[in-house]
Amino acid sequence: MNFNKLDNELLKRDTIKSARDEEVEQFINMLEEHINNKENIKEQNICVVKDRNDEKLTLVNISNGVEYDIFIVKSNAEIAKLNFRNIFDNIYITSEKSFYNIDLGTNVIFRGNSCEIYDGSVEIKNEKAKANLEELFFNLNEEEGTQYTVDKIKDDKVYLKGEDGGYFSIYKQAYPDFKQGDKIIRENRKYKKYFI
Repeated sequence: MNFNKLDNELLKRDTIKSARDEEVEQFINMLEEHINNKENIKEQNICVVKDRNDEKLTLVNISNGVEYDIFIVKSNAEIAKLNFRNIFDNIYITSEKSFYNIDLGTNVIFRGNSCEIYDGSVEIKNEKAKANLEELFFNLNEEEGTQYTVDKIKDDKVYLKGEDGGYFSIYKQAYPDFKQGDKIIRENRKYKKYFI
């Protein structure tokens, strides 16, 4: 019997087991950190969307000015996709209509684990919230009346090109009648076709 070979095999197994144990421990620590540091949004809180990057929203709570990063999805299958990307917290389910119509400056309300557009009137009284949203509202007001051209439509996005050369996308599902080459204007925080 070759004891050197046996020692090497046992050492290799111990090294693999140790590495696996370390990975499991790191994963558990990461989960505990997420649980301990999670800032929960309370039921019925109303927030304003300050930024949006696909399913990720940055919100400002109008009652206390606290900023939150959350993720919105339309189904449990999409939650699993976020979990696969190591995103476990602050995930809220929303209707398909809300998902495609939530934009900068939109008011949203929380009910349980869902986030929906809030159409009621909102008055922001909290000074921290006002300060946190001042630049956003200034920019949204400046955008009113801005004209764009539909540059292209690809997958689920409509790509708009501004007169100033700015380029961005909006969801096709929110504006299904837009066609390439259409002239678009921003009015009342929505995009509409306009005719010259």
